[in-house]
Amino acid sequence: RHNAGRRLRSRFRAGHGDREDREQSEPMRKYLHRRRTDGRIEDLRRQISETDRERAPLDAARLARDLADLYAEAGNRVEAIRWYGQSIDAYMYAGFSDAAIALCRKLIRFEPRVIRARGTLASLLLARRDYEAACDEIREYVDVTRERGADIDLARERLRTMADLTDDPDVRSVIAQSLIELGAVE
Repeated sequence: RHNAGRRLRSRFRAGHGDREDREQSEPMRKYLHRRRTDGRIEDLRRQISETDRERAPLDAARLARDLADLYAEAGNRVEAIRWYGQSIDAYMYAGFSDAAIALCRKLIRFEPRVIRARGTLASLLLARRDYEAACDEIREYVDVTRERGADIDLARERLRTMADLTDDPDVRSVIAQSLIELGAVE
């Protein structure tokens, strides 16, 4: 036995069998990774279903964020976007606007064509009185909404709500220009 182990180790050191082992191990590695990811996804979904979102919104936010990260890692963009949105909502409900802002930005990096996260980010930035960043996000929100042919009426209503959040003349000007671009004002 002792000598067999030595022979086996020396074969691998000499390079025999390395290529075959790599070719066999890559599909196996992917399979095992997928199984671990699927197991973690199921575990997180179970934990989320057992979490009282009203009493523990921060826990719900973190679980939803972790689940979104796993879906993103697994390549399931639709579910990742859905769970990032759930997490953003939970962070806002818990009063953690900085975490919600960070997650909006992460979601926008992940999928630049998201609309709701852009509108949410703009509203959160307005509430924080970060007017310059809010103006940039409002413009992006309108551009993506028009580009995707999304619900213009909903975008108009959201912009009007944003206008109610601020007295800043520059922001209100950007909102007014955006409403004009969306055909709400002539």
